[in-house]
This record gives sequence, C-alpha cells and structure tokens, in this order.
Amino acid sequence: MNSTEKTGASSPQDENQSSDTENEINEPVSTNTSIVTEPTPWPEPVNGAWLLNEIIWLLKRHVSLDEHEYIAVALWLFHAHAHDAAFYSPILAITSPVKRCGKSTLLGIIGQLSPRRLLTTNITLAALFRSIDGYYPTLLVDEADTFLQGKKELHGILNSGHCKSGAYVIRASGKEHEPTMYKVWCPKSIALIGTLPPTLEDRSICVKMKRKGNAVLEKLRGDNGELQELNRKIARWASDNLEALRSIEPFIPDLKNERGEDNWTPLLAIADVIGGEWPEKAREAAIAITNASSEADSEAESITLLSDLRDIFDSNPNTEWLSSKDIAARLTLMEERPWPEYKYRQPITPRQIAGILKPFGISPVQKRLGRVNHRGYFRSSFDDAFSRYLDPKDSTATHATEAKVDRKIPSSLRPLRDASDVADVADNTGSSSLGSGDIVEQPEERFAGADA
Repeated sequence: MNSTEKTGASSPQDENQSSDTENEINEPVSTNTSIVTEPTPWPEPVNGAWLLNEIIWLLKRHVSLDEHEYIAVALWLFHAHAHDAAFYSPILAITSPVKRCGKSTLLGIIGQLSPRRLLTTNITLAALFRSIDGYYPTLLVDEADTFLQGKKELHGILNSGHCKSGAYVIRASGKEHEPTMYKVWCPKSIALIGTLPPTLEDRSICVKMKRKGNAVLEKLRGDNGELQELNRKIARWASDNLEALRSIEPFIPDLKNERGEDNWTPLLAIADVIGGEWPEKAREAAIAITNASSEADSEAESITLLSDLRDIFDSNPNTEWLSSKDIAARLTLMEERPWPEYKYRQPITPRQIAGILKPFGISPVQKRLGRVNHRGYFRSSFDDAFSRYLDPKDSTATHATEAKVDRKIPSSLRPLRDASDVADVADNTGSSSLGSGDIVEQPEERFAGADA
C-alpha cells in the first residue's frame, strides 16, 4: 500500500490514543503534495568547503551561538539534504532558557535551507506519522514546550525515527482496521524553551540559544534570495556526493556516549567528504557539544533522580527504608526518564544510583532482613536534599503521584518492610528463603558480600 492509498483510506487508529487524537485520525488527510517543495539543485557542481563556510557566515549574521554550534547546525543542514545516505538521523534540538533568544529565527533559517520543509507549532500523533510517511519532509517543530510534554505516543514516533532500520510504526488502517506500516524516517529539528524529554534529548544534537547581548545581528527577511540559492547549492552537493556518503565509515572520537556517537556519525561523514579543515573542526565540535551536554545532563539528572526518589517514597508513605535493588527496579519503570536506558542502553544500577547521590552526602546503609543483608536508603537521609534542591509539593500533587506510582508497581516490587516480606521476594526470585528476625541496621563496610 503506497502513501497516497493510506492517507486516502479511513484513518488509522490506535487503542492507546486519547479521544481527541482519535477524532482527528478519523478525518481524511489531504494528499496534496504541494505541502512540501523540493529545491531544484544548482546547475553546476559546488565546492563543499566553500559552501560550509558560507552557511556558517550566514548563521553568524543572524543568531548567537557558540562556534562549535554554528558548525553543528551547518553540517546538520547538509545531513538533511543527504538524508538518504544516513543510517542514523539525529534530531537538531534548539533550546533556550527563556524567550527571545532567537529559536524561531534559527528554525526559520533552517527551514529555508532544508529540502521539503514542513514547519509546525503543534502536531498530533496522526498528523505526525502520516505526514512523514506521505511527504518525507524535513520536519521543523517550533514551540514544542507547549505541547510535547507528557505525550508518550509522540515521543515514541520521534524516537523511532532515529535509526533507519527501525524507523517504522504500525497502526490500524481502513474500515477493516488492517495493520499498516508507516515510515517515520526523516530529518527533524525541534525548538523549545527548556529541554527535551530525556529519551528525545538522547537522540539529539543540542544547540543552546542565548540572547544576543551587545552583538549586532541582522533580521531575517521573509523571501530571502540568498537562502534560496544556498538551499539549491546544498541540494546539488548532496546529490553529487550521495554515494560517497553511503560508503564512507568516519572515525568517531570517544564521546563516552554510545548514542552521542551514533548522532554524530552522519555529520562527521559529511565533514570527511568535504575535506580540508572540516574533519578536524567537526570532531572538535562533536567533543565540545557532547561534553557540554553531558555536564548539563549530570546536574539535571541528579535533580531528576532526587525528584523521582521523592515520588517513590511518597507513594509508600508507611515505608521508611527501601532497598537499592527495589529503588532501581522502580526507576526502570519510568519510561519517560533516562533510567530504563541509563548507560549504554542498560537500566540504571544500584551502584550508579549511589554514585549520583554521593555528592548530596547520601549513602546507602545496610539492613539485616532475616539472614540476608540488604543495602538501601532511609527516607530521612533525603530530607535535607529534598528541601534544598526540590520545589515543595502540595498535597494534591503528592496524592496524584502516589496513585500513579502505585498503579505501575508490580506486587513483587512492594517495599521490603520485614523479614517475611524478604522471604516472599526471595521465593519469587529463586533465592533461598530467609529465616525470621528483626530488621537490624548494620554499618555498610562490615558486609562486603551484601546486595549492591
């Protein structure tokens, strides 16, 4: 079934979608392909190094970024035109701490330098996957902070578009609700105040906008002949070098982040094909931007972990102590957090939790449950950090959190309160059952063989 047939049929539906989304899905989508336009390639071959310099110079005249970020944006524009040659497709995330930092201006420039641009300030699940499958656009989403938060279906589709081999979603389509596969592979750029959800940010190259300060910047005009010409020249360069980009295997510097290395692979391939000074400059940009994101992520994730731990304890108001393994298991159930794929796409471990909490002066302690020692945390150990680093929660939010967390926690992960609870868990996990006994706090260092 081709894209036109799919968009002309009764609209796809999904059992988990909200009613407003379902109503939109039931409306037919126009098959007018003029919604996107393909730039006509420049009639003559184009020197890639010269073209990259021209794009960076254009960006510097209109928006305020760090030097490495200018390079990243320019290379990503080449990637949008040469998208067919890539196996990974990073989102270009444009963020700022406040309004009036130039996000919309930068997204406007990107739109005029991209093939088949499709700009939106709001998009639903149905419109998203059908637009990508039907038009193969360069998807540009502005003001994403106003509608993206909490919409897991949208996150899932955007996440799926990161790797070419997995860039598909399946939805029921037509009167018979037949399963239909939709392609969600296209270049994407998202602009917002704040930060993307962790799973999306992990698949992004992030540029952080800032106000121009004393810098003198040019205003972006609507119909800009200069940008149209550059767009055509990037299209020509991409067409001439598509096979070279498909065959090259660029050297990837150690970014200490597997997903980050995937994100930069297509951009570094472009820099290598362009040659000259750009392979070195591109790798310097990759290291600088990834390191900056990692430092910011480290601070942000520690606050996120504190917040999630507060939610976990609040969902168990009668529990004063939870084991490290119990906490790790609960964290991995939080799909929109980084914990299910924390490092190298593996769930967060008790040791990693302890490492994040250590700067706050919070360390696990040992408790003897029956004949087995378990490492874990007292709620009281977090009181100081919760009060210093987290916003206070009102009672309504607390009760909502308790209900939400309780619904997600399987019975096997209920808090360990006494020796009989430990015995039940041990029986369920195949470990030897434990004898009865009181819970006895023990110094951590005395039990080298206890649970991590």
